[in-house]
Amino acid sequence: MSPRERQPAAGVVVPPTPADRPSVPPNAARNGDAFAASEWESLFFQLPPAQQHSLLALVLRQGNLRAQQLPHLNGNAADRSHALFKSLLQGSTLEPLIEFHAEPIEPIDVELDASQRAAVGMAIHSPDVGLIRGLPGTGKSRVVAEVIRQSVCRGQRVLMAAPCADALDVVIERLVDDPHILALRCVGLDERADQLGAAAAARTFGSYRRQVTEDCVRHAQMSVQRTEAAIARARADLTVLDRLAPLAERAHQLAATRRELDGRLLRLPDELERAADDPFARDLHERHARHATTLQPIDQKLAAAEAE
Repeated sequence: MSPRERQPAAGVVVPPTPADRPSVPPNAARNGDAFAASEWESLFFQLPPAQQHSLLALVLRQGNLRAQQLPHLNGNAADRSHALFKSLLQGSTLEPLIEFHAEPIEPIDVELDASQRAAVGMAIHSPDVGLIRGLPGTGKSRVVAEVIRQSVCRGQRVLMAAPCADALDVVIERLVDDPHILALRCVGLDERADQLGAAAAARTFGSYRRQVTEDCVRHAQMSVQRTEAAIARARADLTVLDRLAPLAERAHQLAATRRELDGRLLRLPDELERAADDPFARDLHERHARHATTLQPIDQKLAAAEAE
């Protein structure tokens, strides 16, 4: 089965409109794959003004446009793609699909062979459906896991369904180590979460809820422990501060005394210079010198006597 030329149909990108037309919010293209801007312009400006305003009002109200909400124009590629899925669901006769050539991909799983990479590229770039066939053990689950990785890297969400639960769980096991993928395993009516495999059971809604609860409790406990440790340190610091308070006061007094002495030291040369001009100071200095001269011979005689 060969898919038709790529024309995604799940949403639209609203291009810049002329100044005389109402603008469209930028989130109008966030619902799945987007229209090319030129195709939206071609569609929008072919509509009558009343229908244009109706579409814009719908965008403003719900934030996007879905493919089934677009008006039908002859030959519109999005309408043809939408009609394909509608025919599949209704069991109607399908028109022949136009062949297309998928662009090569840069695989995340580098061990994929050439045929597996081609299958992934076809699934990624197909605008409508892609059929991948292979015997057991040929790596179909590996290809599906790579398709999911590639889709997630493109900002897309993936709904994976299978006729049996084992097929889902095999793919989930291949995705458990990918930090970019948040897989949610839906539990069937005839299943029990505690009977699933380890990888699948860890990705059920109940498991995520328990993980979030446990993480919240653990972080809260860690926060309490950090707070208690900070309080204990503060109490210990308070005891030390009580002993340091008198020392700090004494240090403050000593600093003031040192500043005073430093000031006096700076003034000392001026004081000495003034003292040299004082008659009393000169007389006192001369008397001290004569006294030292008189005592010097006496000190020498006493030293000689002690030596004998």
